Amino acid sequence: MSSRFFRRKGKDSDSDSDDDSIVSSSEESSQESEYSSTEESSSEEETSSEEESSSEEESSSESESESESESESESDSDSESESDSESESESEEERRPANRFMRGGDSSDDSSSEDEERKVVKSVKDKKFDEIQTHTDNIKLCLENNNWNGVQTEYDKLTKAVQKGNNIIRREGVPVFLTSTLVLLDDKIKSVTNQEVKKMNKLNARSFNALKQGIKKFSKQFQSEIQKYRSGALKAQAEKEDKPQEKSKEVKALDETESFTIIGKGGKEIQINAENLFEKLAEIVNTRGKKGTNKNEQSNILVKMLKICKTPYQKIKVLLVLIPFQFDYVSGIGNSLNNEIWATVTNYIKQLLELLENNQQIIVKETVAEEKDAQEIEELIAEGKEVIVSGSVTSFIDRIDEEFTRSLQNIDPHTTEYIERMKDEQLLYELIVRAQIYLERIQLTEKIPSIIIRRIEHIYYKPVNVISILEENVRANEVIAKTEKIDTEKLVYQLCVKIYKQSDERLRSRALLYHIYHDALHDRYTSARDLLLMSHIQEHVNSTDVNTQIIYNRAIVQLGLCAFRCGMIRESNQCLQEIQNGQKVKELLAQGVQSRYGDKTPEQEKLEKQRQLPFHMHINIELLECIYLTCSMLLEIPNMAENVYNVRKKIISKNFRKLLDSSERQTLLGPPENTREHIMGASKALASGEWERCRDLICAIKIWDLMPNTEEIKKMLTRKIQEEGLRTWIFTCRNHYDSISLEQLAKMFDLPVSDVHSIICRMIIKEELSASIDESASIVVMSKSEENKLHFLAQQYYEKLTKFVENNESLADQRTQDNNKRNEKDQKGYQNHNNRNQNNRANRNYNQNKNERNQRNNQRKNNY
Repeated sequence: MSSRFFRRKGKDSDSDSDDDSIVSSSEESSQESEYSSTEESSSEEETSSEEESSSEEESSSESESESESESESESDSDSESESDSESESESEEERRPANRFMRGGDSSDDSSSEDEERKVVKSVKDKKFDEIQTHTDNIKLCLENNNWNGVQTEYDKLTKAVQKGNNIIRREGVPVFLTSTLVLLDDKIKSVTNQEVKKMNKLNARSFNALKQGIKKFSKQFQSEIQKYRSGALKAQAEKEDKPQEKSKEVKALDETESFTIIGKGGKEIQINAENLFEKLAEIVNTRGKKGTNKNEQSNILVKMLKICKTPYQKIKVLLVLIPFQFDYVSGIGNSLNNEIWATVTNYIKQLLELLENNQQIIVKETVAEEKDAQEIEELIAEGKEVIVSGSVTSFIDRIDEEFTRSLQNIDPHTTEYIERMKDEQLLYELIVRAQIYLERIQLTEKIPSIIIRRIEHIYYKPVNVISILEENVRANEVIAKTEKIDTEKLVYQLCVKIYKQSDERLRSRALLYHIYHDALHDRYTSARDLLLMSHIQEHVNSTDVNTQIIYNRAIVQLGLCAFRCGMIRESNQCLQEIQNGQKVKELLAQGVQSRYGDKTPEQEKLEKQRQLPFHMHINIELLECIYLTCSMLLEIPNMAENVYNVRKKIISKNFRKLLDSSERQTLLGPPENTREHIMGASKALASGEWERCRDLICAIKIWDLMPNTEEIKKMLTRKIQEEGLRTWIFTCRNHYDSISLEQLAKMFDLPVSDVHSIICRMIIKEELSASIDESASIVVMSKSEENKLHFLAQQYYEKLTKFVENNESLADQRTQDNNKRNEKDQKGYQNHNNRNQNNRANRNYNQNKNERNQRNNQRKNNY
């Protein structure tokens, strides 16, 4: 047993003197009771070591190595203290036995500063139990935040720590805090329903299922202790252990209103109070994001720091650090903050704004010229002078707004959870308005437009009555109530005017599109159209970012819906045609992802999913298609009747023509079931002059009930069907009549005679109809100048003949060109042949002359 408390032989003189001082100090009367307790604990350990020899040898070897390392560190500290003064060394020797060897010795006797603090000497049991308690505390903290991934990681560490300390737990007994944590974890898992598991993200759901299976096996070895705890036998002991006076590796609270103590590296106790608050706050900021940093522990420390703050400046500094730490709980692309954490963060932002509103001399800005000491800043605040603190309120608002939107994207919109989540929008909107008021007060002009855009994004798609309710609820706040009240009908206009005065082109474009959308939503078609045309935004929208293009598409679609509600069929068709002709309506409006044949990479799909709008902001795609096809029917059917004998057919809507052709090719036609079949049946009825049947089929579509003022829209559609039915009938039957009575036409289509007269006059003025009106007889006199079927066939024959002649002429021209080229080649070949013959003659004459010369030379030689 001497090896557990005293050093081995063979050490240096410092260790020997150290041992002598320990023995001499243990004989003093002031330490007799404490030393006797150590002897009793050592005797108990000796008896347990005899019973379990194998486990005691391992623990004794560990304790020997630890005591050696600890004695070396203390000998160094003793030598340093002896060099300072003799009185300090004596006091340290008096305190050393209680602090070094007493189990559960009070560390509060060390009244020196942090630089003079020594490491706390602990037995193997205390170290192992502290490690287990750290993991149990982290599990409880993760359970409060519903972070099942963090619970699983801490649970795995807990099981490993329990397995390593199995011998100690068998000898000392199962700690109560371990039993209470297992009971709490089991109850929490049983309380989670299957619906809540489905609503979790993939990471939390996977961790929860793994934890649910693993907790059953791990709890079997502690079954008796768990039953005792549930019966109430161990609850009193658990409450004692949970008191803040007991040591905890994570956080030890002495008095949460003034200070608290944490245990840092190497078991070193650090007390945090108002004096060293900023120093420890800077240390936490420096460790943020580094590997091995415990987010839960740091967040818990910051929460306790907020409680001990005394001045508003201290609270503001802690909140500016605490709020970003809460956002670190989000991991992975597309994941969002838990609802409870989101509510906690909004509460912190609310506290920050309240402090800034009540202490107007404190200003939060991103850039600070020079950072002053905390004491100087407190003095300036007391004098009422302005103090600038480094931070950004707008970044907090932007991030919390993005997390709210992301959470709505991850929730099923057809459940009550989505509706409950939507109730938090009022709190978020209140924070945005208060942040706008604060930025306008401190005149932070570069950040005001971004916060105004955030405010517009929450109201531009809502009707006026909904905006008025939201504004009334928000004005319950005292700060907002002091501001000037703005008329809800002009609220979006006034906010957009503030953005128009800024130099940021991107924000100005977005504000303009929000303004157009809002005006179109409230049936102000002319103002919305004028804004769109005067801005010329359609000319450079392709060069903007994707989100701006989505807003542009939504504004154009809403403008088309507004034109339809106002009875402007042609304008509505022009606005909706570009969007509806394509096959990616949902993608263009950011209301869904349509991936076909692997045309997109997984990264592109993730980015598109992040850009999706929440469900309550969607435009009904089925209603959009119904309005587009209805407008196309009212325009295309009279156009087809007018140009039936025209070779160059004028097509208004290709999509509608394809659907009509496919429906006409069908042999078996049953009663209409969906929107398209209703409109195709109504188109056929309108083409044959049955306007009443067309009206019944169009009005039978149930989707009209989703629009406001449904009855007025149906009346408008009935009137348009009557007018277009009249025009279609006149175009079809104009060659069969010499004259038609206006009264007869009025009876056929249930229209006033004056309306029939005006419709026919318009047709004559636009040169769509060759006729004249006899005012005395109230008849329409038809002229026979229109083309009939014979003219149509003759014109077709003429055009085919002209094409045939043109083709023949082109072939003849090509043939003559080929003959000319051939003749040119022949001429060139003849010339080359003549040249070749002349060269051959010259060569022959040269050879003859050469032969003659040779013969003469030979004769001369012979004669010689």
